[in-house]
Order: sequence, then structure tokens, then C-alpha cells
Amino acid sequence: DPGKYIDNVLCPLLATKMGVIAISATIGSLLLEKLNAHESFILDIFGKNGKGKTILLFALASIFGNPRDYTLEWNSTKTAIISNASDLNNFPLMLDDTKKCTNKEMIAELVYSLSGGNDKARANQDGRSREQKTFKNITISTGETSLLNYLEGESSGAGAYGRVISIDTDQYEIFNGKEEADAL
Repeated sequence: DPGKYIDNVLCPLLATKMGVIAISATIGSLLLEKLNAHESFILDIFGKNGKGKTILLFALASIFGNPRDYTLEWNSTKTAIISNASDLNNFPLMLDDTKKCTNKEMIAELVYSLSGGNDKARANQDGRSREQKTFKNITISTGETSLLNYLEGESSGAGAYGRVISIDTDQYEIFNGKEEADAL
């Protein structure tokens, strides 16, 4: 029932600044191609456990279908994440929980690829170029610490800082209360 979905999912999200920002990024991802925008960005929602980051990500993913089918965890391989971004094209890419990523160096590499809209160029075994995966989506990521912390000390980090919008759940609450998060 669309009315129940609007009342029980979208309205609670739109009641907070964080929810408005997250929904705007989700919908904005669909518009990047239409606006002929060449660079997307990563919306990085971070904070302590229990703040509702994963619930928020699932609520955003539910706009397009089953959230568990649509959301990846950061413990996925780089190839899986890039392939998913390419398959989605301009639909938002949802990545949950940077803490689960076992290869922390991969995070900096992915920030560049995801915000730039393409993967590294690669060659086949015979030396010819393989088709390069491209995409035009906004990535929405969650974690306990900002993605920017994973870029510190990286030689590739300087340009990546301008590609990540980090929002701390201590400063901007996702929900207006625990009851609202639990209900969602």
C-alpha cells in the first residue's frame, strides 16, 4: 500500500535534516545523468552504533525494491562493488558498514572510482584493453568513522576529500526518537 509506505517510511525520514539529505541524495542520483553531471559523490553517514545508519540505508534502498537485495556491505570485494555500481548505472549505490571492510586500503581506491564514475582501465591477457566499467551514481555509505579517516596518509587522498560529504550522526540525528527507528 503506497499510503502506508509514505506514512511509515518516507514521512519519518523527511522529519529530520539527515533524512531529507539522504533522500535528496538518493533521488539526486537518478538525476545526475539527466543533468549531464560528470562527477558524482559519496554521502558518508557515520557515527556510533545504534544511531540507525543501517536502518536508514535499508529505508532508502526500499524506495527501489527489497533493501537486502539492493544494499551491499563494505566487506564485498572491490570488483563486486564496482560491478554493482556499473549495473545500477545512475541508481544510488548503498554500502553498509566500513568497519566490516577487511582491506582498509581498498576504501580510498573505491572513493576515487565511485566518485569519478569509472573503474581502472585494465588489459586482457593478450594485452588489449578490456571494457572499462562506468557509472553515474551517488554512493551512500555508512560506518562508525568518516570515510575521510581512511584517506589520511593516502597519496590519492587529496582529491578524494572533495568527493565525500561526511555527516556525523552525533550532530544530525537520523530519527526523532528510538520509537520511530524501531517502527521503521
